[in-house]
Amino acid sequence: MMDKVQTIAQSICTMQKKGQRKAALKLSREGHRLMTEDGQDIMTLAEQNQFKVAAVASAIDAQVQELENAIKKATGSGPKEYFRRHRIILAQRYLRMGYGADQIVSLLGFSHYTHLAREVKLFYGMTITAWTKSEQARCLDPAYSFG
Repeated sequence: MMDKVQTIAQSICTMQKKGQRKAALKLSREGHRLMTEDGQDIMTLAEQNQFKVAAVASAIDAQVQELENAIKKATGSGPKEYFRRHRIILAQRYLRMGYGADQIVSLLGFSHYTHLAREVKLFYGMTITAWTKSEQARCLDPAYSFG
């Protein structure tokens, strides 16, 4: 009889847990940063997880759809586009620091060189060769300010 009571009690607890819903994911802006309620920077998590939305969602214990909705609400764009812009800006910074395109591909989790080349073409409107030369010329120009 006691085993039957314990089994029923466990079933009730399981059903209650399934019925519970956690609060919706909320993100807040701190300057250019997008932060979770517990202080995690979404872009830092994106960089650590090769800019994969599902991996970032998992890192903050959220569903992909929750993360997508929260980023869309906070930025006006979806996470893929938000991460994409950040990654190409990081690529530009790495290029200015002297890294080659192949190194940038590896550092930022592009699937291959042509993936980076396609992103450069879409974002900057030029081939990766022209972009590389343009950035190198800027680095050599003493009058150019990176501020």
